[in-house]
Amino acid sequence: MSVVGDFNGWQPGAAELVRRRNGTRTVTLTFSPGEHRFRYLATGGLWFDDDTADRIDPQGSLIKVG
Repeated sequence: MSVVGDFNGWQPGAAELVRRRNGTRTVTLTFSPGEHRFRYLATGGLWFDDDTADRIDPQGSLIKVG
């Protein structure tokens, strides 16, 4: 599973989520100020959005970095 978005050219696998001992997954990314669009890509080509994002629309999740 990976997080893909405008910050990494929408490249699957560029930001792989690593499984933690407690079953969650994590990745560390650095963002410049502004708005960034992203989605998660799971095994089998399943795309999904982050329900904690600042906004979700048909193009995916959007976060605002101050």
